[in-house]
Order: sequence, then C-alpha cells, then structure tokens
Amino acid sequence: MKRNSKFVLLSLILVFIFSACGGGTTLRYSITGSAKEATIVYIDPAGKESTEKSVSLPHELAFNTGDSFAFNIKVTNTSGVGDVKCEVFADDKSLGMADGQSFAGCEGTYRKKGSDTQIHFTSTNSDQPASTDNAAETATPVPATKIDLDGAFISAIGNNENGAALYLFDTSSTQIVQWTEPLPFIGSADWSPTSSEIILNAGVTGNVNSYVVELDGFSPVQTTKITTGDPGSDGYPDWSPNAEQVAVDAKAPEGHHIFVMNANGTNRTQITSGEKVINSKSDWSPAGTKIVFSSLVGYTDSTLMIVNADGTEATTLLEPQEDVAYINPVWSPDGKQIAFIFDTQGPEASIYVINADGTNPHVVTQTPAYAANSLVWSPDGSRLIFNSEENLGVRGIYMINLDGSGHTYLAGLPNVSLESLRVVPQGYITALPEEPIQLFP
Repeated sequence: MKRNSKFVLLSLILVFIFSACGGGTTLRYSITGSAKEATIVYIDPAGKESTEKSVSLPHELAFNTGDSFAFNIKVTNTSGVGDVKCEVFADDKSLGMADGQSFAGCEGTYRKKGSDTQIHFTSTNSDQPASTDNAAETATPVPATKIDLDGAFISAIGNNENGAALYLFDTSSTQIVQWTEPLPFIGSADWSPTSSEIILNAGVTGNVNSYVVELDGFSPVQTTKITTGDPGSDGYPDWSPNAEQVAVDAKAPEGHHIFVMNANGTNRTQITSGEKVINSKSDWSPAGTKIVFSSLVGYTDSTLMIVNADGTEATTLLEPQEDVAYINPVWSPDGKQIAFIFDTQGPEASIYVINADGTNPHVVTQTPAYAANSLVWSPDGSRLIFNSEENLGVRGIYMINLDGSGHTYLAGLPNVSLESLRVVPQGYITALPEEPIQLFP
C-alpha cells in the first residue's frame, strides 16, 4: 500500500522539527464508515510510520503532541463492501475528513502559535471497487484567497503531464487561468519592465533557447530567438531594469556562468569566472548596476554573491554550508534587501531575507515550505510570494509577511505545478484571457 511516499518522508522530517515546539495538543485519528474492517498506516508524533495493521471500525488513535505537527493516515477497506472514512482532530477540532469506497487518506500539517493557527489539509480517496489495484486518488482543491496587491497579476509556468504553459493569476478576483497552449518545456519567463514583451527560456523544436516575444494584448506578434551560445545552454533569462540588457545562466568553458547581453542577443559577455558552477537564476538590482546570483558546486557547496553588471567587484554575501543551496535570489523593490530560498537538499526549504550588504540574514518562514523553488516580492516590498507543495500535492502560490506572519495560501490548480512566479508590470494586463493561445504559431 504505497501512497505518497514523498509526503511520508516529509512528515517524518516535520515531526522531528516540530517536536521541540512545546505546548500540548491532542492529535486524534478517527476511522469510521459502513465497512466492518480496514487496514491503516499512520504517522505517530515521534515521526514513526506504523506497520500496516487491521482494525475493526470504528477505530480511534489519540496522541499527546506539541502545538505543531504533521499528520498522515491511510485507510483501506478490506471488507469488500461499504466505505471507509478518516478524520483528523486537534483538541477535538476537526482538521478535515476524507471518505471513499476502497481508500481514504488524510494528510497535512497543523501549527498553532499564540492566536494564529495554520492548517494545511489534503484528502485523497478512491471510489473504485476494492479489488482495483490502481485506484485513482483525487486532491481536494483549496479555494483561492483574495488579497490586496493594487490589482497586480502574477504569472507562473504551469507544468503537468501535457507539458508547460503560462498561467495568469488575478490577485483581485482570485481567478487563475491558462494563458498559452502547452510547449514541451518552459524553464523560465520574465516580463520586460518597459515594453509589451516577455522573454522565455523554452524548448519548441527539441533544443532549449531564449526567445523574446512581443505581445499585442495576449497574442504574440513577433518572436525573436536571441540565443547565441550552445543550443540548450541558456537558462533563467532576466531583463535589466531598463530592458536594454538580459542576464542568463549559460554554459562556459568552466561549468556554467552568468552572461550579460543586449536584449537582441548581441554583445554577449561573461561576467563571472572561475571553476564554480552557477546554474542559478540571477537578478538585477533595481538600479541596474549589480546582479545577485548563487554559485553552486556539486550542490553541497553554495555561495550567495553579488557582482557589478560589468563583471567587476564580485563580493560574497553568504559563505558555503555543506548540503545547503541558496537558490533563486531576488532583490527587494527598494534595493535594500535580497530574498532567497534556503534549500537543504530535501523536500523542505525555507525563505530567507538578507540585507544587500550581507548583514542580518534571517528566516521568514517559521515552518518549512515544501519543494519551494520560486519567489517574488510584492510590489510594495512588504510581503513575499512563493510557490510550495503544502495543499494539493503540486506547487500552489502562497504569501507571507516579512516578519513571518500572515502565511496565506493564494491560489493553485489540481494536477498543475506552478513555478517561475513573476509579478506582471502594471498596465500590461487589465483582464484575463478567455482561452489559451499559441505562443509560437
């Protein structure tokens, strides 16, 4: 009965982390239904996964735990008739329930800090006959949250079994829609700050290249390939604030490094050097004079660095830590801070902020963000927007205040993993597209 083993591993990690949080909460699993017997597998507060065991229904399990924990229980109907249900409680308050004819699963996290309680819950179920080996599991969507970002739109790359497409999220109406038809691959996308253009790292005919697409509303009117290096080597193209240049991560004689080129692909210049492998999204400072990037060597050795846009005066903000990667750094709108993802080579990651001079590195997320790999600042610089796998089993969009409060789910789509988040420049979009368009007609 192997279901969602990645979450089981994550639950083990979370419970060990949360066990030091103190407090006292009763975690209770309730297994009911019209079936007479079932098998169960669950995570206990010590982080241990139980062996599969048979129980008669109804059945309950209760544990004393701290005020933060991960929960996970899987129930399989072995009676051949009826149905099974699982429900999870924290101090007799229901966190959520799942039911199905042959299978029901409840998983998520609970965190209570003062008057603030954060609950993330996913239910899975199968209504196929109990004898079906490959029963379908369906994630329960979480409603989108309306937020005040002055009418901003957020773009994302959505990956699923059909390929990669661009999506748009209206923060005012909470609508999220697919903007483009799928392509085999889209690695990243960035909006021009001064014109109706978007730059993409995409695979259209097999090779991955950088393209600048000029838009008329939502439709492309001109597409220009600006890759001049080895096909497939460019990654994470990023506009300069004046849109006259683009920075990319690309193949170099020694590993991968940061290159700067004109917006049409000419005058391509390598601005980092040495044996370090960059392989990371870089980001221009708001003034357009500096670029922040993460230098990775074998994943186990990561350095957060800043270099002048002409390649001079490279400085180190954070020295390497074993088995830690500082990924996808982004400048704050005022240029005073840099946010980045603190990745520990596992399913959990944390969002950090550091001053642009390298002082005061500190964590923003109080609990790990699962499989996060993208973040952006809100237009006013007071919040961070990032992706995570906390609700649907795929990457949805979340927001958090800089002091760690207000951790809020914004939007997500079942079976679509949202990545490469960007805030669309004001005035580009005033309404959402009615149907997907062909990005490369």
